[in-house]
Amino acid sequence: MPSSSPVILVTFAFIPEHNRVHHGLAAISGYLKARDIPVELVVVDRDDPPHFARQILAHNPLWAGFTVIYNYWNAINALAAELKRQAPGLPLILGGKGVISAPDLFLLAPAFELLCLFEGERVAHELTARLRERQPIDTIPGTWARQHRGPIVKNAGQPAEEDLDALGMPDYTIFGETVFKAYQCFAFSRGCPYDCSYCANAAIRRLGGAALARVRRKSVAHALEEIRHVSRLYRADFLAFDDETFLADKAWTRDFLEQYRRTVRLPFHCQTRPETLTAEMAHRLADAGCRALNIGIESGNDRIRSKLLNRKLSRKKICDAFTLAHQAGLQPVSFNILGLPSETFDAFLDTIDLNAEARPANTQLSTFYPYPGTPLGDECRKQGWVRGDNVSFMQDSVLNLDTFPPDDMRKARWWFNVGTLSWYAANHPSSGLDWSHANRPLPGPARICLCIPAASADLLPWVARGVMAAAHAFGRPIPCIVLLPGIPEDAKLLARRYPHLTFLDRQQTSREALLSAVTAGGADFLCPIGPYEWIGPDAEWILEQQQVPAGAVVHAPEIVYAEKSGDRPGLQASPVGSIDDRPTLFPVALLKNIELTALDSAAAMIHACLAWASKGSARPPRFTLATPLLFGDTSLMSKQTGSDFRVTPIEPTVPLSSEAELLEAYFEQLVRAARAESSPFEGFALYGAGKHTRWLVGVLSRRDLKPTVIFDDQPQQTHVDEIPVVPTADLDRYTLSFILISSDSAHNAMAAKLAPLVRSRALRVINPYEHLHHAPYAKS
Repeated sequence: MPSSSPVILVTFAFIPEHNRVHHGLAAISGYLKARDIPVELVVVDRDDPPHFARQILAHNPLWAGFTVIYNYWNAINALAAELKRQAPGLPLILGGKGVISAPDLFLLAPAFELLCLFEGERVAHELTARLRERQPIDTIPGTWARQHRGPIVKNAGQPAEEDLDALGMPDYTIFGETVFKAYQCFAFSRGCPYDCSYCANAAIRRLGGAALARVRRKSVAHALEEIRHVSRLYRADFLAFDDETFLADKAWTRDFLEQYRRTVRLPFHCQTRPETLTAEMAHRLADAGCRALNIGIESGNDRIRSKLLNRKLSRKKICDAFTLAHQAGLQPVSFNILGLPSETFDAFLDTIDLNAEARPANTQLSTFYPYPGTPLGDECRKQGWVRGDNVSFMQDSVLNLDTFPPDDMRKARWWFNVGTLSWYAANHPSSGLDWSHANRPLPGPARICLCIPAASADLLPWVARGVMAAAHAFGRPIPCIVLLPGIPEDAKLLARRYPHLTFLDRQQTSREALLSAVTAGGADFLCPIGPYEWIGPDAEWILEQQQVPAGAVVHAPEIVYAEKSGDRPGLQASPVGSIDDRPTLFPVALLKNIELTALDSAAAMIHACLAWASKGSARPPRFTLATPLLFGDTSLMSKQTGSDFRVTPIEPTVPLSSEAELLEAYFEQLVRAARAESSPFEGFALYGAGKHTRWLVGVLSRRDLKPTVIFDDQPQQTHVDEIPVVPTADLDRYTLSFILISSDSAHNAMAAKLAPLVRSRALRVINPYEHLHHAPYAKS
């Protein structure tokens, strides 16, 4: 084999583009290139072994190396087998933490000559040298070798690299400018000091690799030089430090942050554990430019967190970390795990509750994956719970748990991402709800009655979200009567956990019984959720009985586009009227705008009621709603409120002077809400690459909501503002959370065309114009 033949490194990216950066491969590539060994990267982003085998062999490689995460193992093994079929003499090596933690498992794969059980730089260099010199490769230190028709040779390991600076600069250029510019990330350390039962570090320690699991760091000077080196190649706007526990070494971190603050000053985010964050360190991070801090909660259930996961942290310690982050001006992001062994839906609600108490600025929810070699992964296999494999820890669980069946897990993910996170309703900066009035005492219990229409039992998570938001804002439970179309198991579970919630079956409740429940229960506010025709008549009837306490509120919080508000277009919330001098908020048009229509409705209603009660004012409350901006026919106001009511518009907090501005705000709210339901590691796509898309990409890009890719049936261009435009037929190459249809005139036809393509995937299609009242819309 000629010495000019390159080494091929293979990474699997059944995940969004910005996560294709792999620090281990970057380190190996940099080490080899510094020694004049050419390196090429092949990114495998779909299941097509023959295609990628041909792509690898086209380079005429010296050898090919694969890094393994076990949930990609089936795809890795299939590609390696295809390579051996097409090129039997090509040496293949397999490495990564997955191999180190469970090497015996991978010995069963006959396509690989070598397993790398230690750090890869020196192994890769030694393998290259021996192949060039035509020397045997089965005695390389730090590897297990498969001999032809012979036994496995388990070579002694190399010592862990103590001087990480000596390994040189990682080579991030192999990932391509587009990828690395999208996610400029660094790792200045190796190892982790903790021993979580689900993590590869625990497995590595058990197999005698304590030196590899121990934390070793590059010098501060070398770390800063890495950043400067990359900045000379790419323009950076935001950096990510991917060290497993960035604050583990306080002395190193203080030195790094001080020099970074003086010389680099770019915003960044990093991750750590709750017990490592102090008030001093939080302020040092903020002063140096840290914007977001990832903090692992993992499970809110004390038994699961402490005994099962071996994360011995109290709820107070976790909440204190988030409080310190907020106080320093950081945006703390909580990391959470769903579907752990022995977990139940009820136990998972503890995770929701702990998030509500901690109030993160954002969250990530991953599905537990039982990695081989880890204590928890091995226990799952021993118990026979593993029923399959999956390539994404954001998808359904691979476990078959009697305690937590798949339907319950899917419901739990919905509750977590969409329904019950009170941190969002109570604290998220984009929620539009100002809970500052919570420091005023409420007069009495301030009981609330929430009515849910018969067609919308799925609004229950929103109700729980609003109730929990209010409870955490005011520091005490808010008694609520909730009228539902039947009492689902979710409601029964909530009633057991939260005694201040009372659920009544609306289908079994007459008007007289409804009146009795509202008055006997002492409800101060009556809040129907849903279209007027479903709820309004019952609410009016109750008010007409004049038995509801003064101050009762009937409210459906939808923001609509008003054709006229004075001399200019603007926003209006529900109109304010009165019955017998009792201030009343009546619903305006409720438009069916996908499942996001009800976003934060319950939270907004409860917020309005409690704001009014806490102010002790006879005037109706002024408030901003968190619902997506909707377009509606404001002539419905008079139809729904009638001539007996005085209609007083509520002024918008931020005036929007044109339909175009309102449309922009609508799309921003729509995408942000959809992203909030997704993993932060998943991207989204647009469908259609016409004039509307050029406008929409500009709107979203200005708000840091850039799509990953644009699909078009017959692309006439390759990019729109640096976003690739690809044929719709290539949809399977991408892992996405949703697709947004980008057309205000052909959206229904496009939705119908897209439906069969996404039917077999867990992929949502959002048609933003489906229920709006006319098209096309002015966009400039």
